[in-house]
Amino acid sequence: MSGRSVAVTVTLVAVTMATLLLVVSDGTGVLRVGLGLGVALLVPGLAALRLLRLATDLISTIGLAVALSTTIDIAIVLPMFYLRVWSIELAVTMLTFVILALVALGIPFVRQGIGRHARGAIGALSRWGPT
Repeated sequence: MSGRSVAVTVTLVAVTMATLLLVVSDGTGVLRVGLGLGVALLVPGLAALRLLRLATDLISTIGLAVALSTTIDIAIVLPMFYLRVWSIELAVTMLTFVILALVALGIPFVRQGIGRHARGAIGALSRWGPT
């Protein structure tokens, strides 16, 4: 990973964790709203875009990040509304797990480990197939 990539990864994780801590600790005020809105609108999409490795300019990246983030946010909160278990703390916690999973998938050794295990599983399944 390049130095810039590591800095972006650390920033995404730090901002996400700061938001989670602020929401869970019942923080109030402009900081909670601003940080929560920023994380909800940008961070999940940026984490997902890093996996896609698209060559885009800044404006396109921000637009795609907002669109992807909104999609991820809706996928998290819509089942909560239908099941009538709405809780902002639960929603932010679930969003944090999704963001951390997306960030982890962008780390090279994690991707290599997943690929190695997938190849092993495919090999094991192919031995059970028709002979």
